[in-house]
Amino acid sequence: MTQYCLEIGIPECCIAGIKAVLDEPKQLHHQNTLDPIHALELQSYVCKQALPEMMLIKHQNSGKIKGHGCADSREQKITVNKADTSSPTVLVESLFLTSLIDPKDGQRVATIDILRF
Repeated sequence: MTQYCLEIGIPECCIAGIKAVLDEPKQLHHQNTLDPIHALELQSYVCKQALPEMMLIKHQNSGKIKGHGCADSREQKITVNKADTSSPTVLVESLFLTSLIDPKDGQRVATIDILRF
């Protein structure tokens, strides 16, 4: 899977890249993920704490081109304690070992793409 920023991804992927980037916010809207609030309705300190969004373009293993939005947390690192933002994650090595051992034990192993809510 290859991931590009917009400056590189749009020339690389052409119209498919633009469509993928435009489809990402539509998907969030149709799934009622966010409640939009106009910036003028927010207090100034809330606006200063808001993180900008980065849009990326990904070539998936299946050949499909998808847009991907994520928060640019570089500004957050200055103001938020690292212990407050961390979450437990699985080690890649543990995941690989489980995917090797489970089939030997007769268990099924699958790779899935989970739809965001």
